[in-house]
Amino acid sequence: MFDQPISGLSRRDVLAGATTAAVTAVAGCSTVLDWIGEQALEAVNVLNGTDGPVSGRLEIVGADGAVVLDEQFDLVSSDAAGEEEQGNMEFYPDVWTEEGEYEATIELDDTEIDGHSSATETVSITNPDEEMLLVALDADDLDSSIAFRTGESFSEILDL
Repeated sequence: MFDQPISGLSRRDVLAGATTAAVTAVAGCSTVLDWIGEQALEAVNVLNGTDGPVSGRLEIVGADGAVVLDEQFDLVSSDAAGEEEQGNMEFYPDVWTEEGEYEATIELDDTEIDGHSSATETVSITNPDEEMLLVALDADDLDSSIAFRTGESFSEILDL
């Protein structure tokens, strides 16, 4: 979406604001949260919510068997995200090629989260221009230690 800062803010600043807005949105309106999500998030997003750094590989395969994303990532801990150049999120734009089922697989290098070092999920994309995938590693309030969530807005992904 944006490679340039938004009104003088870096992507990291926007995401820090989004996290704050997420807490606020639970108690009230999610409009601000969705606006921030639209500015910062891409088609596929990996979030490290653990207390330590995480590296690994994310692969997404379309229904036709074609690999639409195959990327390595190296993320700092959620606590160190504001202190280091590298953040605790990775963003991948323009992943969805068409409506359909995609198989997303994440494999972690030398890290286990609640005894798991990999996970696979089939995600259904009905609106490729609008839908996003969040792969959350040990994020609070999600149903799994490695969670795959899709939606057209940040609040929908977080189920607020």
